[in-house]
Order: sequence, then C-alpha cells, then structure tokens
Amino acid sequence: MNLNDAAAICKAMADPNRLQIIRLLCEKDRCANELLGELDISQSTLSHHMKILCESGMVRSEKAGKHTGYYLCCRTIHIFNEFVSDFECSSYGTDRCHCTGSVCGADKCVVCSED
Repeated sequence: MNLNDAAAICKAMADPNRLQIIRLLCEKDRCANELLGELDISQSTLSHHMKILCESGMVRSEKAGKHTGYYLCCRTIHIFNEFVSDFECSSYGTDRCHCTGSVCGADKCVVCSED
C-alpha cells in the first residue's frame, strides 16, 4: 500500500460517524436506510460520509433500484491492516521510553496510562 492510499484511509477513519459506519458494515452489508436507522445523522450527512469512505476504497456501493447498498472492501482493509501492522515502537517492552526516558512497560504506557 502506498502512503497516499494509507493517508486517505486514515483521513476517512478520522470521524466518529465514519468509524461507526465501518463497525456497522463489519457486522453485515447495509443499505443507506439501515445505516440511517442506526445513526443520528441526516441523509445528506450520511451521503457525505459514504462518499469519503467509498473514495478511500474501504467501502463499495451497489445500486439496486432506488436503494444503495454498502459493503466493506475486504481486500483494501486487509492491505491496510498489513500496512499498519508494520508500525512498532522500538522501546515497547524495554526499560526506557525514547520519548520521556521514563520506565516503559510492555503492558501499559507510563506516560499516558493507556494499554
């Protein structure tokens, strides 16, 4: 995956509504009306979000009469997951954090207290 494609996916996921849409589509393919029933947004806002998700390559759409169905593009998601799996902190699980110099544990970050 090239950096521009990865950045487009990151930008597409940089919105809580779009993340919720992705989660819903992970469960099953859905039409726009189903998505609207699960989200607290207008139809025009959903269209905006779906355009961004489709342009990123994460989501595909399929017209069926007046309805539009949406589904995840598993290939794109798989390639993106492989891309981000290459990111690894070199100090993870070692004695010292490169950022702060403080003790760094493998299970918890001492600085931000997040797993």
